[in-house]
Amino acid sequence: MRIYPHITAIFTLLLVLISPLKAGTREKRIGTFHSPKGFGISAQIDTQNGDEINTFNLYADTYGLLSGRTSDVGIAFSYTHNYILRVYDFGHCRSSFYAGAGFLCSYAHDFEKGFFSDDVSRQLNKKMGYVLALDCNAGYGIDFDRGISIDVSLSLTPGVFIHREDKSGQILAGLYKQGAFGALMPQLCIYYRF
Repeated sequence: MRIYPHITAIFTLLLVLISPLKAGTREKRIGTFHSPKGFGISAQIDTQNGDEINTFNLYADTYGLLSGRTSDVGIAFSYTHNYILRVYDFGHCRSSFYAGAGFLCSYAHDFEKGFFSDDVSRQLNKKMGYVLALDCNAGYGIDFDRGISIDVSLSLTPGVFIHREDKSGQILAGLYKQGAFGALMPQLCIYYRF
């Protein structure tokens, strides 16, 4: 009987990619959200199979606060449904790569030019507004034996920024520019797992 090496390689690759998804089920987690975007609380709830994670973040949006451009603090809520792509079990800890999509709703400032400009153009010109955006998330999580989990992720949030203009009182809508620039800002969540 002849064994074809390419069929064996494909079969082995499929086994390696599919089998780790059932290697272990992550539980419910609640913890803190830390990012240059803001800080707050985060929760993760797994599906029954353990191969999908629902992530909820509620945080203070600090765009412009740390650079001194404004004293306003926004608020943001995001939800993503993530699919676990790969799981590694090391005995004392388990790690996983995941990616998914969801939505972001917030009341915050949007990106404006003039980050380190003179004092006049450095202040934010637009008032705070509402953001409705798609939240595309990818991350890496580590579950330690002691009930602590650490997740690091990046999130791209293309969406719409809706605000009222001061002078005319008109309601204006535009692209949410901070959603694209914010994709470069990592998000760190430290969870207690139960």
